[in-house]
Amino acid sequence: MDSYIKEVCQKVSFCIADVPVILFSDDPWIRSCAERTRRNFLTQQNDSGVEITAKTLNRKEIEACSQAPKRKLFDSGALWRLYEEDSGYRFEFNSPVFGQTPYKVTYFNPDFTRGDILLNGDYFHSGRHIDPLEYPLDELLFLNLLAGGKGVEVHACGVVQSDGIGSLFVGHSGAGKSTMANLWNQKKGVKILSDDRIILRKIENSIFMYGTPWHGQAQFSSPEKSRLDRIFFLKHGNSNATAIKRGSDAVSRLFARSFTPFYSNSGLDFTLAFQEQVVHQIPCAELQFVPDGTVIDFLQNERNSG
Repeated sequence: MDSYIKEVCQKVSFCIADVPVILFSDDPWIRSCAERTRRNFLTQQNDSGVEITAKTLNRKEIEACSQAPKRKLFDSGALWRLYEEDSGYRFEFNSPVFGQTPYKVTYFNPDFTRGDILLNGDYFHSGRHIDPLEYPLDELLFLNLLAGGKGVEVHACGVVQSDGIGSLFVGHSGAGKSTMANLWNQKKGVKILSDDRIILRKIENSIFMYGTPWHGQAQFSSPEKSRLDRIFFLKHGNSNATAIKRGSDAVSRLFARSFTPFYSNSGLDFTLAFQEQVVHQIPCAELQFVPDGTVIDFLQNERNSG
């Protein structure tokens, strides 16, 4: 077990896409830690855009929380459900292993900048190292934060070439994002921000892409960022070729490969408006490619000739 896990941490600070988060707990039964993929995003800063507290409750207290009045907004069909309350939002997490009582209940204010995580103490060993924000809660938090006006998370591989050019390779599962990350990684000086999930934000007049902890099969996960220069929509093919995409065609392709809170009208409106800005500023193209090194040479030659 590494040295970080051995520490008893009452405060954990991390930063994703320039959004600092502080998770703290005065509960003596919780020894907070961060999941392996989020440890690269840990910081020592005390400033926070989001503050979250964590504590344990007994089974009856958790049951009382889950029985309080609420309006269901979304059911994942698996681990979690989202409810709306007068004071904000509530997530409930269930597992067949633990029966019908949630193993975790979380509350967030309307803009997701303040939250409380309540862990069912009957299901967690006292003194055990726990990540209260364990996936998928960390990603759900950022999905809703971004939709509030900060940016968009997309299903994509982010690549920064040695000359600083930032390229986004967008695609559904199986489109070749991890393949593209592995191919680019063989080039000297190239940085892979993520092979599966990238956050896009507008900083002043430029669009930036950020790495996230939520990697794909190639397991690239970087806390770094880069200005975005080009977007490619991936498509497997028998040859390497690009076709320019503009306007509503480009927006619809980007939207279909984004993580969007469909239960939020304001979140949908912001996401669409933001993506229209992105495709207006950034050249977009469909990339039909052969999954070998020839596609990297093709892209570099095409840029040099253009």
